[in-house]
Amino acid sequence: MATYIKKSRLGLLNRDTYALYLAYQDPKTPVSAKVIGIATLIYLFIPADIVPDIIPILGWADDITVTYLLSKFAVSIIPPDIMAQHRAVADRKGKKIIQVIIAIMILLFIAFLGLAVLLFSALLNW
Repeated sequence: MATYIKKSRLGLLNRDTYALYLAYQDPKTPVSAKVIGIATLIYLFIPADIVPDIIPILGWADDITVTYLLSKFAVSIIPPDIMAQHRAVADRKGKKIIQVIIAIMILLFIAFLGLAVLLFSALLNW
């Protein structure tokens, strides 16, 4: 009898993020899915956004939304058997990608707030 372990949403997001990474390296993955993945990364790192990243919450919310939607679209293009194979590998390896990304975002947010406080205090003293 197989044991069923209920995963949290964060655990599933972790697994699917790593599985998508593995699928992009697979030669059987359609080129269109790989192009969508590259377009997603370009959107994340290019300074021109729908909402500028200088607006702390809204700027990041649009990045998260666009990334989520494009990733879901890319997964829908990848054949289910390929995604199932990579999800199984991701389950075994148990990478903690999302936790690392969230930690980096929190550190960047704290650094942004610190910089904003320094700039604001410098402007007040000017």
